[in-house]
Amino acid sequence: MVKRSMKPAVIAYMAFLLFGSFLSIVSSYFNILASHFSHSLSSISLMLSAMATGRILTIFISGFIADRIGRKLMLFASISCVTVFFVFVPFTTNFTIALVLSAIAGMGHGMTDSSATALVLDCFPDKPNFPLSLIQVFFCVGAMSTPIAADVLFSNGIYFGWGFWGLGVLGIVAAFLILTAKFPPYIKDKAEIDTLIQNKFNVKPSVYREGLLIGLIVFFYSITTTTLTTWGGTYAMEAVGIEPIKSIHVLTYYNIGCMTGTFIIAKLLDRIHSTVFIILNPVMIILFMFLFYTLKSPGLSYMLFMGSGLFAGIFYSLALSVVDEMFPEKKASASGVTMGMSALGSFCTPVITGRIYESYGIANAFGIMFISFILLFVLSIVFRLRFKKILNKSISYSE
Repeated sequence: MVKRSMKPAVIAYMAFLLFGSFLSIVSSYFNILASHFSHSLSSISLMLSAMATGRILTIFISGFIADRIGRKLMLFASISCVTVFFVFVPFTTNFTIALVLSAIAGMGHGMTDSSATALVLDCFPDKPNFPLSLIQVFFCVGAMSTPIAADVLFSNGIYFGWGFWGLGVLGIVAAFLILTAKFPPYIKDKAEIDTLIQNKFNVKPSVYREGLLIGLIVFFYSITTTTLTTWGGTYAMEAVGIEPIKSIHVLTYYNIGCMTGTFIIAKLLDRIHSTVFIILNPVMIILFMFLFYTLKSPGLSYMLFMGSGLFAGIFYSLALSVVDEMFPEKKASASGVTMGMSALGSFCTPVITGRIYESYGIANAFGIMFISFILLFVLSIVFRLRFKKILNKSISYSE
């Protein structure tokens, strides 16, 4: 890591930690928020929908804006949005205001996906694989630490607002660091970029071929893993027979696997190209989930979820690394569109699987992941073959 790149990189990781916390904070305080706003649990879930809607509204366009005006302003806007959410939700008992704040924070999440990812790539242009993998680590830390903090507050009878305000303070610190940090240049000489692409590829990658393929891969991967995380605990309870209070722990093991696998696979990326893992990782995830789905063993369930997590955590970093290789001149735009396809997958999956669950039961709802995996696997093979075809023959990537 280059010393001058450390401060902006740390800011980017802080942003992902904040948004990892943001995505888990409503579920962590679900019951207390229902009491705070005097609404039912089903109504409180609308905050999650507002978050997702806000993210969809900004994620596609924010990357194009970040490539024009720079990462700093876009990242500052994203951190400001989520900080407003953390600070003001405990102060209001008006549920409509809470929904608006949730949507605003969701918009900030969309901005972060493109600007902070591009910032990491700007900081480490030569070897981005490991720095990119740390994005998922910090995101998981935020997602895992928030429910733990909530448990501590509940156990000690402390007002839930302090959990929100603590994250708000972290957001204010991050915003101050953004204003004072010197960001690396994000616009390169066009001739330099053209030379870079020509040296690496026989044919310049096309947004409408290779770009579309990687976007569809991320979309179906998102459906696969969103089904896993949305219905895994319910399947463990209803089909496997794990006690309700213990069934949600399978996702804790999954997140532990995500963080562990991220470090392991990141170390292998210097010798094995990302496109290999884009095929291998979903195969391993679905293998572990097939065993969980068919064996229905309470004792094995936790280990099978951890096994899936080992291969799941780094997938988006793999996709972003490949996108950066193909489209170095528009890092933020390409990152935004890639993560936008992920957001679309995670947005529509709960709606579709929820209706299947109500009509046909948990086995069919959870089984949707196997259908999406087949499409994901075929697209991954096609993309790998296409990538090797356009790659300059003088470039050697491990098989």
